[in-house]
Amino acid sequence: MNVFAHEFSTFMKNQYEEHLAFLNSLPDINHATDEDYLVAFKRLLKILPNNGKLYKYKSGSGSSFNNTYQSLKNNYIWIPNINDFNDKFDCSINYDYEQTKKALLEYLDNNKNIVFRYHLKKEKEHPEIRYVTHYKKENEYLLMSSAFIDSEGRIDRFGLSMKLKECFSVYSEQLLRDIEKLTINAFNFMLKRYDAFKKELMLSLGEINNNRDSIHVFCLCEKYNLNSMWAHYCKNCGLVVEYDFTKLLNQDISFIKHCISLYKVKYCNKPVLDLAYLFKTLYDEKQNVASENMSILEQLISKDKSWGFEKEWRLILLDIDNEMPLDIVSAIYIDYDLFVKKKCIKLLSLANKRKWKVFVRKQNELKTKYLYIRYKTGQTKL
Repeated sequence: MNVFAHEFSTFMKNQYEEHLAFLNSLPDINHATDEDYLVAFKRLLKILPNNGKLYKYKSGSGSSFNNTYQSLKNNYIWIPNINDFNDKFDCSINYDYEQTKKALLEYLDNNKNIVFRYHLKKEKEHPEIRYVTHYKKENEYLLMSSAFIDSEGRIDRFGLSMKLKECFSVYSEQLLRDIEKLTINAFNFMLKRYDAFKKELMLSLGEINNNRDSIHVFCLCEKYNLNSMWAHYCKNCGLVVEYDFTKLLNQDISFIKHCISLYKVKYCNKPVLDLAYLFKTLYDEKQNVASENMSILEQLISKDKSWGFEKEWRLILLDIDNEMPLDIVSAIYIDYDLFVKKKCIKLLSLANKRKWKVFVRKQNELKTKYLYIRYKTGQTKL
């Protein structure tokens, strides 16, 4: 590799890491401005290959062709749930159940006060559900006082009294006693449900890879001319759709907010995730949640080396409909065996109407390689 190529590669890597850091700094889409997203998306475009173009290989047979045509005609992409993938291990979480269970149970038993506070925060987020308290009004008092109770249910009275003096214009010993009693009663109420809570958590821990219905992934490829991909996904009688993500710069920011979650797949032995530590970040607000988001992301974008021929990028979205509006098609590449079929006429007509470039994939005369020949409307010979 020459010096220029090495420097460019390092630059791209740094840009990509900045992009990932930005995404992992967001608990949800509402925590950044439109300008933040635009800046991050422009950075992403610099990272994407082919000046922002990625490719989708599609079969040309039966319902697959019809579904592809409908999506192109109606300007949407179909984003499947990962349970529908050919590779049943794709997007799975690689962790040691027994080790995680042991470490997590030990943590919970030694940090009941942290679990107590976690339940209080969940109750505030979902007031219709009573995790610990009986009445909504109690929650604010308990969230304040929960910082002063230890794992054995003992109250730091001095610390709590200082907090009450800071928060209440009128302070009294009676107020301290009332909130202290309220806190201890709520903590003891949690303890009555504690074993059931741990049992439920351990059950969900073992079911992580069976409950992935919220994860949707749109798979794309860096190249349109990979014979292995044409054979694997198109059976050598299909098409490739070219998506030009630069087109989003002229569209509503909402499309950028969806498409910014594009990641380059890593082909490697998937690392073992320290899932116990990840769970701890849910309970302890002092833990670094952003770094753990990266650990989860790495599980979703790591694939076995045997899939390396795909050269994949993937758009990962949560809790969405399968159909997502997206109008960024710029070209289609059609295998000759599909091109000569009658059903391809409507596809060519649509491409002409939308001003997409059309290329036909055809063997050369010696049948030693494939050529991609530009097709123009009305052309009678390739």
